[in-house]
This record gives sequence, structure tokens and C-alpha cells, in this order.
Amino acid sequence: AIRDVKGNVIANELPAINFRIYWDGDLQDELLANLNLRPHFPPYLQKWDGEHIVDLPLSNGLQLHEMGHSASCNWTKATPNLQADILGDWREEIVMRSADNRYIRVYTTVTPTTHRLPSLWYDHQYRQAMVWQTEGYNQPPHPSFFVGELEGLTQAPPPLTWTNRYGIGNGGTISTSYNNKDVLVWPDGNGSEYSVAIASGAKPSTVYLNSRTTIEGGDRVNYTETKHTWDRIRLTGNALSGSTNVCKQGSSAAHLPYVTHTHTGKTDVWQGALICYGSISNSPVWANRFTELFLGCALSGSTSYYKSVEMEYGSALYICDHSKTTPYTTNNGYGHMNVGTMTLKEGSRVVFDINGTNNASGDKLGITTLNVRKQTWQYGPKYLAPVFQINSSSTLAPGKYELGTVGSVASGSLSNIIIEANIASTSKASLSLESGVLYLKVTGTSYNKVYNLDFESTSSNNYGFAVAAGNVANMDRVAESSGNHFFHLYLGSNNNRTVNLSFANNSDFTTAISYSFEFDLALVSGNSNTSTISVIGSNGTLCNITFGGSASTATVTNGSGTTLGTIACSPYLSSHATISSTYYPSQFYHFKISGTSSGVKLTVTRNGSTVINNATLSSSFATVQSLKNVLGRWYSHVAYDNICLWSLVSVNAKSANFDIEEEEEEATAIEEAPTETTAPVVTGYFTLDGRLVDNPLRGNIYIQKMSNGTTRKVFFK
Repeated sequence: AIRDVKGNVIANELPAINFRIYWDGDLQDELLANLNLRPHFPPYLQKWDGEHIVDLPLSNGLQLHEMGHSASCNWTKATPNLQADILGDWREEIVMRSADNRYIRVYTTVTPTTHRLPSLWYDHQYRQAMVWQTEGYNQPPHPSFFVGELEGLTQAPPPLTWTNRYGIGNGGTISTSYNNKDVLVWPDGNGSEYSVAIASGAKPSTVYLNSRTTIEGGDRVNYTETKHTWDRIRLTGNALSGSTNVCKQGSSAAHLPYVTHTHTGKTDVWQGALICYGSISNSPVWANRFTELFLGCALSGSTSYYKSVEMEYGSALYICDHSKTTPYTTNNGYGHMNVGTMTLKEGSRVVFDINGTNNASGDKLGITTLNVRKQTWQYGPKYLAPVFQINSSSTLAPGKYELGTVGSVASGSLSNIIIEANIASTSKASLSLESGVLYLKVTGTSYNKVYNLDFESTSSNNYGFAVAAGNVANMDRVAESSGNHFFHLYLGSNNNRTVNLSFANNSDFTTAISYSFEFDLALVSGNSNTSTISVIGSNGTLCNITFGGSASTATVTNGSGTTLGTIACSPYLSSHATISSTYYPSQFYHFKISGTSSGVKLTVTRNGSTVINNATLSSSFATVQSLKNVLGRWYSHVAYDNICLWSLVSVNAKSANFDIEEEEEEATAIEEAPTETTAPVVTGYFTLDGRLVDNPLRGNIYIQKMSNGTTRKVFFK
């Protein structure tokens, strides 16, 4: 079967598993295979059309094996004599022997293409592939750069060549004699660092910095390297100026002098790392995929400034202290830098090292104009948006950490940036722009916490409550009329006994941002002392329920003593000596105390009727901490049922002095297509990267758009 990158089966067939080849006009590979027919193993071409593997004939409608009776070199891999971009177009030619071994035949495509690429021969890796293909176990060639349509990322690197370039080795100088000429700075030995000076007034056309990495030797038995060399280039002396371009090549690093460079050409980092602790004030800096930038200067130094920085997928920016003369990704100090225009594309990465209270002495990045690009690719790579990597020596506590400044966000959104930080599993990190200052905001993640004491069960275990039982004379489970049980509390002969139902893990609720405390309550008045039930909050008493004596009602007041209403005592609850064997739910009042940012409210209902409606218990937020009973002697009885505290808790958030932010959600609206009375027709063909094609070419894959708004991928025959 054929599977997509997510493992889904998209076709129950197998393509040829031999050579890949660029043959037709799109940027996708085709397949070079052979018919398993001895003795000549005739070759042919295949293509994936979006749904199936299909044969790809030549322009005359014939297959390779029908053109001059060509033959593969063997049957297991269908290898040609050579596959290469021989004629200079980026599509590849096939060199094969005739079946009788008398002729060499060269096949080339005549299919037009809308894509312009340099000849693959200019790519260093592809040139090496021309060698490996004919040595030992021959394998198809591959360029060093990505070639494909959907992502729009195909861009060939500049060639590694000496043609029309002046080489300068270790200890040399880029002098004014090289003005308006191309200069190649290259490691000319086996050391680890090479130094080249820039003379005052030097203005070469382009400076190519080829800092290579070499692996030499090897133990083919134990698979160990014998020598791995990183050849670092360090430029010293004066600034680059004029219209000079800088082209960084090679997988090692290159340093620019710690000065203000004023050159107006491009500064392109195609491979490896570029280190510049000064300023690049007039040249745009571009970082290719999986390259590294080490920029900035010490916090105590003058700010490094860069006209613009544009970063592709996998590239990383490290903000450095210039005293780290040889920076590493894990050791580059704390620095600051300013950028005029910064463009962060999907998968690019900016690394901040946090240090000091609220990052007072950590990395800072100032951006005048920020562009953020996020993709919605269905089969894209791991990161579809830029990443801020936040490094810290310990877990970041909730709070605000200053990262720098942003003047404006010209495109995209800060909320699209992915944050990778060392925070607790119960916390959340986000970016906040406040009066131009960019902060990393760490908050506690909200979660629901429910404490329940429900005596509907057949046991009287308490769930989440601690009962101060030392003062309890008696607690019974009493049957309801339905046969379940409720909680009945009464006291003995001594006066004013206290029972306090408190939360066993009260610290969980010190940072609650909303809650609902609910319970069912029934009372019986006594003939002696007054009794009081109080709901205690974090700022004092929230609610009192006072009853007793000969009164048949209980008064409900707030903590300030203001009467909110009355409730009737139950005739079905009598003295402890003659307590009823059942109770009736209709006699119970349902108390609901709700705490939010606007204060604490009380609502009381019974049998669907509202007795007290949304009365204010506290104008400020307060958490419920306990249910306290001070009961008088003899006939002061209380019955509870369904006691429950539902609380939305935000761990450590209230101490951070900022509001909790809800997680941003993205939704895609799906609209039903209108019903059509006629069959849909084709309205256009588009390339896989979204460009309208006026004249589709045979043998290419396109996106076909229909009149009813639907699209599909098709192979144009």
C-alpha cells in the first residue's frame, strides 16, 4: 500500500522502488523502473497522479523500452548507465545501453516547464552524486536543496565554485584591490579557525564565506569517525561597506568583525552559522532553512542594530553577549539587539535566555516591525508557525517576563507564535504586548476542582471535607422517603456546640477564579438558645442562617448583617428523641453561592420557586472555606444533603497581578455547497502552489477547480 506522511493508506498498490528522476514539468519526482522481463529488463517511467501510480509515456506516446530497445543494467534496481542533468535543464537525462550492447542511448524530456532552476550540476552535492552513482552500489542522485511545489520553498543555493572568484586563505587580507570583485574566503589547511582581515575601504562585489565541515577516515568495522573538523572563519579589522554582498556557505561558522557594517548588498546565510556582534545597518539578513544566527551584544554595551532579519523554517536566532568570542547554542551569554523589520516564517526559532527577576538581566530583542507567517498545510512539517524558545535554569514561576519591544505587528499575530518554555505542567505561557513592551506571560492553567459530600450513598464517608468531629454530639444518616440517606446533625444537652465542615485541601481554593458552592438544607427550631449556620469565606463571613427559639422561620443575612430573606423551618424534623424516620425533599431549601470576579452572590430556591435571587454576599471575590454550625441545645437540628463545591482553580495565578487569559481557539467554518441543477464543470487549473495555469501541460499534476467550488488533484493527460 501507499501511505501519506501521516500513515494513512491512500492507494492499495505499490510503485516501482528503483530510481527517482526529474522528468516532466512539475517539481515532483517521477520513477524510473523496468519490466521484469529477462534478459534485457526493459525500462519505463511511472508517476503518481494524486490517486494512482500511472505509466508516464514519452512525448510520442511510447515508453522507454519501446525506443531503440534500451535495457537496464540489472533487474533488481533498474539502474541506467547514468542518470544526470546533462544538458543543463534541471530535468534529468537517462543514459542507457541498447539491448544488444552496441549503442549508448540518451533520452531527454521535451515537456515544457514553468519552473526555472539552475542546472543541478551547479549544486555541490549533486556533482558528488555523479560520482557515487557510478561507484559500487549505484544509487540515484539527489540535490542538496528541497525541490517541491506545495510549500513554495524551492530555491537553489549559489554554486560552490572558483570560477571568477579570488581566493583568500588564512592570514590573508581583503584589500581595496578586490573592490567590485568576487572574493572566496576558504580554509586552506587542517586547522580549526582561519583569520582574514578586512582592509579599510574594501568593497568587494560579493564575499563568499565557505566555512566547511570535514569528516576524514573511519573505522568500517566499528563505524567510528577518525577525524571530524569544523573549519571556522573569523574576519577581523574593518567594516564591510559599499554595495558588497555577503554569502555564507559551508556547514561551519563565520564571524564578522565587531563593528557597524554599512554594506547595502544582501547578507545571505545559506548554510552553517553567521556570527555578527556589531551592527548590519543597511543590509537585509536572510537565514536559510536550518541555519543559525548569533547576533547582538552584551547588555552593558551599545545595542547592535540590524536593518532586517528574515528567517526560514528551522533557522534559529541566538541573542548573544559579544564577549563570548566563540558562542555555542548552549553558552552565548545574555545580550540585546534591535531589528528594523523582522520576518519570522513557519518553523523559524528565536531563542531567549531568561535571567534575573522578570528577566531583568536576560536576553532582550527590540523589533520595529514584526511579520509572523503561519501555514495551514495538511501534510506540513512539525512546526507550522514560528517558535520562541525560552531557556531558563529552573521552572518559570507564574509572572511576566520582559523579552523586549515590538513597535507594530504588520502581518500575522503574536498569538500564532509557538512557545517552548520550562513551565509547570499546570501552567500556560503566552505572549503579551503592553504599550510596546513584549512580555512572556506565565499563568496557572485553569482546571475544575470538585469537593463533594453527598449522603445519597449508603455510607457516610465524606469526600473532600474535613469534619471537626471533636464537638459533634451525634451525626446520623437518616432515610429519605425514597430510601436513600441524608446527613442529620443534632447536639446533646450541652449548649452551643460547634461543628465546622471545612475543606480538607483548602490551599487548592486560595487561587480559585470562580466557584459554585451548593447544598440542600432543612432546619427545625428549638425552645432554647438561638442557633446559627455560617458560610465562611476567605474575607470573613459570607452568609448567616439564624434560627431557634419558638420561631418557625430562619433569617438569612449577609456578613454585614443585612437581611436577605427568610426560610421556613421543617415540621418534619422534631426533637432528637422523636426524630422522624424519613424526610421529605420538598422541605429542603437549595442554597447556591457563586463566586466570580464581580463578587459573591446567593440564590435560594425550593420546589422550583426562588426565595432569594442573586443577593450580594460580598462585592469582592472571596473563596468559600468552611460551613460552620453553632447549634443551641435540644431542638436545634440541621439536615444537609448534596453538599458540593465546584471550583475553577488557577494555580498560582492571582499572585501574578494580571488577568487569566483564555486559550485562543481557531475554528474553520464549513459551508454547504449550494445545490446545483446541472453537473459541475471545470473552471480552472492551478499549480500545487496555487498559481492559475492558462494552458495546462500534458503529464503534469494540477489542482482542478469546479464550478460548484470543489477542488481535486488531477493528472492532466
